[in-house]
Amino acid sequence: MAMSQCCGMAARISRKVGERRNRFARTLERNGREANHAALADYLAKAQAQGFMGAGDPAVIAAHFLALLWGGLLIQLLLRVRDAPGAQEIEARAHAAMRAVVTLYAPARSAHSL
Repeated sequence: MAMSQCCGMAARISRKVGERRNRFARTLERNGREANHAALADYLAKAQAQGFMGAGDPAVIAAHFLALLWGGLLIQLLLRVRDAPGAQEIEARAHAAMRAVVTLYAPARSAHSL
C-alpha cells in the first residue's frame, strides 16, 4: 500500500513539474521569441515603407533573417557539440544574415535609376 501511494504521489509531482515547465516554455515563447520576431518584423516593415527593403511579408522576411542568423547553431548548442559563440562570431553572423536578407529583398529599381 505504501509503495502504491508513493508511486501515485511521484506521478502527481511529475505532472505538476511538467505543467510548470510547459507554462514556463509558453511564457518564454510568447515574451521572448515571439516578441523579438514581432519587433524585427515591425522594424522591417518600417524599412520597407522608407524604401530600404523590397516587397514581401515582413514576418516572413524576419523568419528568413532569423533562420540565416541561427543556421544550425541552436541544434549544436542543444546537443552541446559546440560552445556558445563569442561577440565576434555573433557580429559576423548578424552581418552575414543581414547582407543575405538585403540581397533577397532588395528594393525594386525604378526605370529612372537604371
